[in-house]
Amino acid sequence: MTINEVSAEIAKLNDQFRKVETFSITQGIFGLRDMLGLIQAVRDYTDFTEDNDPYGEHDFGSLDWDGEKVFWKIDYYDQTLQK
Repeated sequence: MTINEVSAEIAKLNDQFRKVETFSITQGIFGLRDMLGLIQAVRDYTDFTEDNDPYGEHDFGSLDWDGEKVFWKIDYYDQTLQK
């Protein structure tokens, strides 16, 4: 697999992951109004560019929400240490 193919596969998995029901939220997010709306905005996020997604993995983004800049990040840990 080439590096571009690996990045495309990771991006696909990250796009799918953002749609699942199980996730972690940091304490600061709980203080924002319309937290469920923010979660939906992260799920719907597609504003990936070479500047904010240089590896093409769709694992990071930022949104302006409730007057605050909100950053989100997906960190994957392969328990089998194969990926």
